[in-house]
Amino acid sequence: MWLMTQYGFFSIVQHKDDAEKYLVRARLRPDLERLKDLAALTTEIVELKSADYRYRIVISREEMLRVLRWLGEAINYPNFKDRIADLPDQKDRLAQYQ
Repeated sequence: MWLMTQYGFFSIVQHKDDAEKYLVRARLRPDLERLKDLAALTTEIVELKSADYRYRIVISREEMLRVLRWLGEAINYPNFKDRIADLPDQKDRLAQYQ
């Protein structure tokens, strides 16, 4: 699943070695750091330099549900593209979201 949020862009998939875990991936480390902080996740970020999603964390099902709930409750804008354009750390991605 791809999530384009006001906090960053994430790819989330089931962990290939553990069906009870999820892999949350980001192309930019600050996106994943922000998500970790906002959703109170304690897992470490792993960096894979050769991957298209270079930064990753592994989270439990419970943590995944907390992340999704938190992101849903954090929606505070009537137009996503306008919100991205207003955020200094996100506005450079606006063209990608068009």
